[in-house]
Amino acid sequence: MGCELTQKIEIPTQEFDGKTYYLYPNQRYFSRGTKRMHRVVWEYHNGKIPKGFHIHHINGDSHDNRIDNLQLMMAKEHLSYESKRRIEEDPEWFKEFNKKGREASKEWHKSEEGRKFHSEIGKKSWENKQYTTLNCQVCGKEYQTPFPDRSKYCHLNCRAKALRDRRKKQ
Repeated sequence: MGCELTQKIEIPTQEFDGKTYYLYPNQRYFSRGTKRMHRVVWEYHNGKIPKGFHIHHINGDSHDNRIDNLQLMMAKEHLSYESKRRIEEDPEWFKEFNKKGREASKEWHKSEEGRKFHSEIGKKSWENKQYTTLNCQVCGKEYQTPFPDRSKYCHLNCRAKALRDRRKKQ
């Protein structure tokens, strides 16, 4: 007859408004089901969290859920702040994270989904393109271009003539 050993894992808890929240292994926040404690505390004191906003732990301790340690932040600002903080704390983590991201990006861009996405984005970029009227630097003819900052010639023939003229001067 075998003997089975079981080890009881002690899960840290916090209480708020008569409910117990648990800090499960490999998690950053105390939670109860899908509800995270810091969000519940904020909503209890301030009402519903607007869409596009996060609750930030001011002192950086995600276990400190006192209301005076919680701050409402726009999601974009919060994510930017936290990523900069994490990079400063652990530059090696960021190097590895970045390396994995580049590898995954290469694979995605090769995929049918990636090619389709870029095709659609390319088409959309031309939908509202503004055209500007310029004068060709070789023949003086007016022409329309979507690239006024880099366009100089009305046609490839004028561009080739300008190149030939430059070479003659050298």
